[in-house]
Amino acid sequence: MATVFDVAKYILEQLGPLSTMKLQKLCYYAQAWSLAWDEEPLFPHEFEAWVNGPVCRELFIAIKGENRAEPVIYTEIPPFLQTIRKRLSILC
Repeated sequence: MATVFDVAKYILEQLGPLSTMKLQKLCYYAQAWSLAWDEEPLFPHEFEAWVNGPVCRELFIAIKGENRAEPVIYTEIPPFLQTIRKRLSILC
């Protein structure tokens, strides 16, 4: 199973630098889509309802103090992220 960090890295690779809250929200949406389409979580981490939107505490701690999250380049895209990419491309 993937982690929230795997999903965050993939999102940053695809979209480039993002605000930390935008990254949190996109990870939340990725988890929501996985639950809706596959009926199982994409990663085991939980989200909390904060004032400015959903936050995964583990991801928040990892990027705490940063205004922007920078991309990390994958050498190979994991299969679970390829599935998300295909499903999201249908919507765009």
